[in-house]
Amino acid sequence: MSSSPQRDFVLAGLAALACACGRGPVPAREAAPSTAPATATLDAGLRDAASSTLDLADAPMTGATTDASPRSAQDQTALGDALARLSDEHREGWGPAVAWLVAHPALSRQALAEIVDAGGTAWDLEVDRAALALGEIGAVEDVATLARALARGGDVGASTFAQALAHHHSEEALAALVAATASPNIDVVQAAVTGLGTRGGATARSTLEALLDHADKRVRYSTVIALIDLGARPSRAALARRKAIETDAEVRGAIRKALRR
Repeated sequence: MSSSPQRDFVLAGLAALACACGRGPVPAREAAPSTAPATATLDAGLRDAASSTLDLADAPMTGATTDASPRSAQDQTALGDALARLSDEHREGWGPAVAWLVAHPALSRQALAEIVDAGGTAWDLEVDRAALALGEIGAVEDVATLARALARGGDVGASTFAQALAHHHSEEALAALVAATASPNIDVVQAAVTGLGTRGGATARSTLEALLDHADKRVRYSTVIALIDLGARPSRAALARRKAIETDAEVRGAIRKALRR
């Protein structure tokens, strides 16, 4: 039950996405002051990736386009180019594309949501990056799309969608992660647990502490790891209580590690 390659893949993708968008790690907080993207920062990140063969920096918006307003041919071309690069295996291809999509939500949100809703096979880079972009954009209206995708399950996909919700700094996204911990699908529960560890905050911590008593040892193990990621010291009492009754050797080992932190 050690750290899975799927989880490592998703977290590595998130780190690269944050770098491409000019952002740092997600702070441990429960509410966001705004759902508007940091356009200036994202545009700076896009300029830093100007070596890409996809020159989206030369495809500016043609005005204050909204989801309901007409799009120019230039807008449509830039959007199509960015979406096409989501499945690119190389960061110099997908990085600037994702940064552009996040920086222009009025053009991109509907298309990104449609990609996520349509789903795909495991390790589908287009779906993964579309979901993570929606999380970075942070529109409350997209929480339901990401929650539906998380509920589909699958160890790889669920991890991606949970991390997208973790990076979506709205109370609705937090509530979706908490709700997902009650899923009968263990992949979904484990993904939500990891997402709560990424998200942080009092609600995430109290939910994780309650999950230390989950019936499935895989969930208990993932919960201990999430608490370590979140910072185990404030949860020492809950961890020590669970250690006294835990029957699985690997979970007990993880708890011992957490208590040494």
